[in-house]
Amino acid sequence: MWSNLYCYYNLYDYNFSTEYNYKIIVKTILENECFEQKSQNSFGNKNGYQWIDISIGYTKDGNYHIDNKKINKINILPITTLKKDDQSIHIKHLLRIANKLNWKLFLEQDDLGNENIEINKGKWVLR
Repeated sequence: MWSNLYCYYNLYDYNFSTEYNYKIIVKTILENECFEQKSQNSFGNKNGYQWIDISIGYTKDGNYHIDNKKINKINILPITTLKKDDQSIHIKHLLRIANKLNWKLFLEQDDLGNENIEINKGKWVLR
């Protein structure tokens, strides 16, 4: 999805086959000093950090619905940031999570219409 206000990222493995339980995902996200839990399935920035929204979800094919019911199996983390913010700061923290889970970080769509761009160690790779 493209927006002039937001950047949309996703964390997952290539085919949504790696699933983690709720406690592992929560622990992994909260190990980053800039994130805090906002609700059952939502995390955001602590005061003093750039705005970010991280949800937890489950999908079979990339389509998902996020609500506030506890999810036991998680295989995707949809993320929204403000486009005006320094994305390199977000990417640094998101790549930490991706590395711990052995997942990949993807930008849903860039300003040129390219989709599902893998971000690897700060470099953008078109798939």
